Amino acid sequence: DDSRTRSPTYPIGPVMRVVTSFGLVPSPARVYAMNDDVFASFELEATPPRNMHSWHGDIFSSYARPWQSLADAFRVSDPERAERCRQRAAAFAH
Repeated sequence: DDSRTRSPTYPIGPVMRVVTSFGLVPSPARVYAMNDDVFASFELEATPPRNMHSWHGDIFSSYARPWQSLADAFRVSDPERAERCRQRAAAFAH
C-alpha cells in the first residue's frame, strides 16, 4: 500500500495543496466550499484558449482538476453534487 509513502494532497483551484498528514485533509464538503470561494475570485474568460497546448491552455485545463476530484469524492455520498462538479470540470476540459 503506497498510501503510507505518498504525501496527502487536495485540490485548491489549479494547484494541489500538500499537507503533512492525512488528518489535515479537509472533508470533501470543505474542499468544495474552498474551491467555490477561489473560483468566485477568478476572472475567467468566457471561451477557452484557442490553443489548448499552450501555457494558457494548460492552466485553463488545470481548472478542471478540483471539480473532477470532488466529483469522484461525492460519487457515492452525494450524486447530485458529484454531477454539478462533473459539469464544472467539463467547462474547463476542452
